[in-house]
Amino acid sequence: MLDTHTEQFHIKCRKGDLGGYCLLPGDPGRCEKIAAHFDEPEFFTSNREYTIWRGKLCGEPVAVCSTGIGGPSAAIAVEELAACGVHTFIRVGTCGGISLNVHSGDSVIAMSAVRQDGTSHEYAPHEYPATADFDVTAAMLKRFIRQALKGSVFSRVRMVVCIPAGVTEVERRAVENAAVQA
Repeated sequence: MLDTHTEQFHIKCRKGDLGGYCLLPGDPGRCEKIAAHFDEPEFFTSNREYTIWRGKLCGEPVAVCSTGIGGPSAAIAVEELAACGVHTFIRVGTCGGISLNVHSGDSVIAMSAVRQDGTSHEYAPHEYPATADFDVTAAMLKRFIRQALKGSVFSRVRMVVCIPAGVTEVERRAVENAAVQA
């Protein structure tokens, strides 16, 4: 367990420096662009592949922290951010995918991910799914759809709701209902 009272080795933050929410792009060059959407954006620190900006959204303190490339550096960022008090993480940026219905340039709000990496197996057994928090995902989906329908995100709206394999019928209906209610 990381010591939460000292400066974290890689990200150079301490408990209380950041709020409870953090966006995680891979590329440090995206942090300032993302932070430009915050109220009161402020550059905080940069070390190695980890660049951090902080600010506020709807009055809540938020941060953006780059993770570099791959699971190991992302795991370091998440562990050290958690030691600083961050409890909600949202990965933003590019990703790979296996659905032929998703095209380059599409926006994706993923409910789960395939765990074909090495790092996640240090945290949970292979059989355990990499599934996002339902409430956070539903809130993001609702916000995205509202913005898209106002025309402020894209001129054409196309939505693909992907339901993870192996879910129960109740879980499947919950995902479908969240998309319809959004």
